[in-house]
Order: sequence, then structure tokens, then C-alpha cells
Amino acid sequence: MAKNFPPFSSLLRDLMKKHGRNVNETARQMGLDHASFSRILRGTRTQASAEQVEKLSGVLHLKEDERRNLMRAYCVSVLGDAVYAGFREIRRFEMAIGSEEERTEASPAKEKVLRLIREALRTSDRAKVCLAGADPDLIQVLREAEDLRILAILDDGMRLDQDGELPNLILMERLLPLVCEKGDNVQVFGVYGERAALDALSPSLTQCLITKDQVILFDRDCTEGIVCQSPSQISVFARNFELRLRDGERFLQSAGAKGRNRDTGLYSLEERSCTLHADGRDVTLTEPGLVQLFRDYDAFLQGGERWSSSQAEALLE
Repeated sequence: MAKNFPPFSSLLRDLMKKHGRNVNETARQMGLDHASFSRILRGTRTQASAEQVEKLSGVLHLKEDERRNLMRAYCVSVLGDAVYAGFREIRRFEMAIGSEEERTEASPAKEKVLRLIREALRTSDRAKVCLAGADPDLIQVLREAEDLRILAILDDGMRLDQDGELPNLILMERLLPLVCEKGDNVQVFGVYGERAALDALSPSLTQCLITKDQVILFDRDCTEGIVCQSPSQISVFARNFELRLRDGERFLQSAGAKGRNRDTGLYSLEERSCTLHADGRDVTLTEPGLVQLFRDYDAFLQGGERWSSSQAEALLE
């Protein structure tokens, strides 16, 4: 679960107060003038480096947990809370591709919805599934189906949900083994960053299963389901779904993906794709939003003006 950190300037002020340091004394020991250090304390955007924050930790004689929290809060102040949380989630996510989720006994309400979905998949020549959730029981049902097309419209890029999780990365983790098993039969879409072009997607169209005979709408936890069997309703859902999907494809293609090739051993970046290596299997992502997400993550790990590569890895612990 992602952890929300306090603003860097607020945490720094609290630590200075805790350790009995004032602005003038701290600024002098940092080798900064009063005005420059005051801007840091006010939370004004600065070009402070990780080395300077590390020096602050030494000047204030911070304990290890205090130093780590200050560094993380500093990183959040530069990247933004959601992006930083996303990078930490990818770190975990890279190593978990193909892992089996421990399953618990489903409630009667959920089993009723899962039975509806199983039956629809069994009787349909080809089904389309549009997901906004990452329920492991639902993913298992889809894994068992022989002929389906999964279209995962992922939530709001890097935005955290109410539990501090990143629904899009969690969903990708659940779906990647299925992508390996079913190949071209599974198509995954995701958006990194703002997605104004996809705001028209309604909740019903981002959590449904469409077959030639019916449409099943279900909630994120698969505990409530509605079946639509009217031919006119099915036609409207299918047509609107395809239109919105094409809108999403155009939006994602406009994002593009540029950069040099790179292979880290865990993932390799090409001009327009990213291949994940884990558990003896390779999974190639070509959706521009997800490729860009990994490209930004890779750039973060390589370090830059504000922190070194070793510091970047430590910030994701």
C-alpha cells in the first residue's frame, strides 16, 4: 500500500523544532543564506538537491527513520505524491509478475455474479470484457475462459484510490499472466497521467462483459450484477463501447514514446514498447501510456541533477 508523506517543508520544520534548531543556525551550517533557506522552509519550489537534503539530515543529527522520511518527502515534493507512489508500486510490481494470488472463499453475492459471468463466457462465441477493477476471483474466471477479448481501460493513470493503492498497476499485475496465456486474445489499455480525452467513459462501460446475447454490468468487487438481454440494449452498449475504445486508442497514440533502447534485466525499453522479464516469461507492452510510465520510472532510477542512481533506489525502499 502506498504511504502518503507530509509536505517536505512541513516535515523539515517539525524536525528542526524537535531537535531544537532555528533557521539562522541551520542555514549557516548548511552554507546557505537566510533567504535561500527560508524559501525551502516555506515550500517554495527550489533547485535543492538530494545531497543538500542529506546534508540537512547530518546538520540536524536525524535518526535513520527520520532521515529516510525526510528524503522521501523531498522526493514527493519534486515528483508529486501520486507519481512517487507509482514508482514505488512498480518496484514491487516488477517482481510479482506471474505470482499467484492467495484466494479466499467468495461470498454468496460474489459467487452469484461470477456464475453469471462464467455462463456468459461459456455460451458466447467471443466475449468482450471491459475492466476497471482487479478482483482476483474475476481474473481467475477470465483465465479459465477459452475465447474472450479483454479490454482493460485502466483508472486515471497514477491517481491513488481511497486505500492508497494504484488500481491500474494492480490490475496489470493480475492480467499479465493471462496476457501470456492468451496472447493476442487479450488487449490491455492504460493511461499514464491526465486522461481528459477518456472522461466520457461511464462506470457501466468500464466494468462490464459484452457478448452477442447479453451485457453484464458488475461492480468493482463483483458482488452486484445486472444482466441486459434486450437486443437494442446490447447493440447500444457494444456500439458505444467501440466508439469510446477508438477515442481511447487515438488519445494513447497521441502520447507517443521516444527514447533510446535500454535493457535493465528486469525490463527492456524500445522506441515504442516495454518488455517485462520475470519468472521465465516476457511480456511486451505497446500501449503508449504504460510505455511512458516505465520510461519515466527508468529515468528516475538513472538519477539526474537532484539525486544519484543509488539515492533513487534508496528512495523507493
